Amino acid sequence: MRASRWSLLFGTALGVVGTLAVQRAMPEAEAGRGKPAQLDRQNFHDSLDLVLDRHVDPVNAPQMMARGLKHMVAGLDPYSHYLTAEERELARKRQREGAESGLVTALHQGDAGSELEVVAVIPGSPAAALGITAGTKLLGIRDRECDQLLSNMEAQLLLAGAPGERIDLAFDRGRGRETLELELAKTKADALVEGEL
Repeated sequence: MRASRWSLLFGTALGVVGTLAVQRAMPEAEAGRGKPAQLDRQNFHDSLDLVLDRHVDPVNAPQMMARGLKHMVAGLDPYSHYLTAEERELARKRQREGAESGLVTALHQGDAGSELEVVAVIPGSPAAALGITAGTKLLGIRDRECDQLLSNMEAQLLLAGAPGERIDLAFDRGRGRETLELELAKTKADALVEGEL
């Protein structure tokens, strides 16, 4: 019992120190003068070192940094994203494989998390064959909940793969949560072009 009190006290102290360091690094006085506050990198590094060195449990530093960078870049605008080296390699692999679901999506960030909306479905695609339409809310892809996604790029990586690969989708078409299995296929070029003369 005594150890848990010390852990609680230490965790609280660590939180206070980290908050004070960040506040000191970004003075409000400069923000009020019409120019963006400059981040004192040394204070940032000191705060990061404090968390890494003194957190109660062991911290996976590369994983924590990657997640932090993802959140920072996702906060810039709806189009920016940060991919780790492993994710970039996966993107190259899935591009070479060339199969996809046929879903064009948009990620909307909200206070309760992200919402992934289908904005278009490629005609003749696996998604079109299953009756998925624009306006459908995707709730999960490959057992990953969409409200935890930080960028649309993450969604597109989950929706691509090898021809014949099957992925699980959870979605809401206004009738509650539904799930189905979708088989990825290469998109035919003529399905992407429509027109009349």
